[in-house]
Amino acid sequence: MKHHFTRIFSAIAAIIMIAGSMSLAAFADGVPGDVNGDLKVNNKDAILLFRYCAGWQGLSVDANALDTTGDGEVNNKDAIYLFRYLAGWQNLDPQTPHWGPIDASDYTVTFKDWDGSVLKTQSVSSGANAVPPVAPTKSGVSFLGWSGNYTDVSNDEIVTAVYSDEKNVFVIGSAAGGAGDTVTVLVSIDGSVKTCGFDVNVMYDPNLQLVSYDADLDLDVVVNSAAFENGMKLNFSAATDKTRQRDIIELTFRIKNAAKSMLPISLTVNSIKEISGNNPANTTYSVVNGVIAVN
Repeated sequence: MKHHFTRIFSAIAAIIMIAGSMSLAAFADGVPGDVNGDLKVNNKDAILLFRYCAGWQGLSVDANALDTTGDGEVNNKDAIYLFRYLAGWQNLDPQTPHWGPIDASDYTVTFKDWDGSVLKTQSVSSGANAVPPVAPTKSGVSFLGWSGNYTDVSNDEIVTAVYSDEKNVFVIGSAAGGAGDTVTVLVSIDGSVKTCGFDVNVMYDPNLQLVSYDADLDLDVVVNSAAFENGMKLNFSAATDKTRQRDIIELTFRIKNAAKSMLPISLTVNSIKEISGNNPANTTYSVVNGVIAVN
């Protein structure tokens, strides 16, 4: 069965690259094609349907959305049919459910180096991921990661390389694993200013389950792990600067399923203050977000 799936998937690889996305805002759950139940029909649904037909275990699907051809059966024909519709094939079977017009809008993700030079541009469809270029280099310092969003893209994005000489930065580590695996990432801070406190949110992809966390590291961080769905709030305050090259929190996740190739972990700075004279003053920090690559 899995070999049969591989042959079919390879045969339509070109179709995947040009497929669009269609909004289902006006429809209820269970519309054929909306396999993951997010009220959109796009490549994610077609790939998930292929995996379901290939016998992958642990997938989360809407059973009422699997039969895209309307023939009363669920098999590879339904996934191929969905890919063809997304790719704009004409004269398909009249049983096609009404999914609405195809939104073929693409977004541009631009990767830039520290000096503003463009390293790579990539056009991606809504909800898709861009692939970063090979890690760039800068004399005398190390590359920390990318500042900006390049996963689940829904707008034009500019992503910038961050190096170790940019001292005012939060860094979320990255990791890799398969469905069911447990992975650990470290959130750290490096600052040249005398930071005396911060309030930040850490959000993670719904396909990640927070298993545990360890905040007993370099800083006495107050953690609200239930502040948000798929997220937490971190607070820190101190009378003196303690945040230069410090570890904040270690996060351990379980990968729920393999429906996505990249699962982002992002940090948003609500406020961060430095010591200015005898008083705290607002300051700014860059953020390098993390990604769990799903094998």
